[in-house]
Amino acid sequence: APLAVDPRPISVVCRNKQGQFRPLVRMIRCLCASCHNATLEGRHEEFDPRKWEAHCGSVAKKWKSSIKVVIDPGKGFLGGEGYQDIPIGKWLEMQDDGMTPAQAIAAAVETNRMNEAAAKAAAGLIDTPPPDAPVDPFDPKEAAAAAKDLRDAFARASSKRAGLRV
Repeated sequence: APLAVDPRPISVVCRNKQGQFRPLVRMIRCLCASCHNATLEGRHEEFDPRKWEAHCGSVAKKWKSSIKVVIDPGKGFLGGEGYQDIPIGKWLEMQDDGMTPAQAIAAAVETNRMNEAAAKAAAGLIDTPPPDAPVDPFDPKEAAAAAKDLRDAFARASSKRAGLRV
């Protein structure tokens, strides 16, 4: 069967293999070296997600979570700094809820950002926000303690960056 034409293929990955997901037909064109050679020889066909997951070497049989939609490929190479992805099952849910691809990507980026912040807070890498009670600026001890906490937090953050001094 000829490769289906989809005006907006979506970049996907599974176990370090790249592909192009075609949402209109829900098929994946593999971009690995052997499939690329088969395409050049005119004998390559697209995979449905289950078969592509197996082709990539996954034995999980959970294609909706093992295949990831690439939201941001990162800098320099796939998986570089700034890389973001989302499970294809979640992406399909967003599509089924009526989101455009751009809206689904924006929602996924926000979800990833919130998950990363929560993970950092849980690991103690960032300070959790103080309780809702504001600092009383007329209480010198409380104001001094808040200022010290702020200086300490800034010092920890700045020490990780070259060239900044506190």
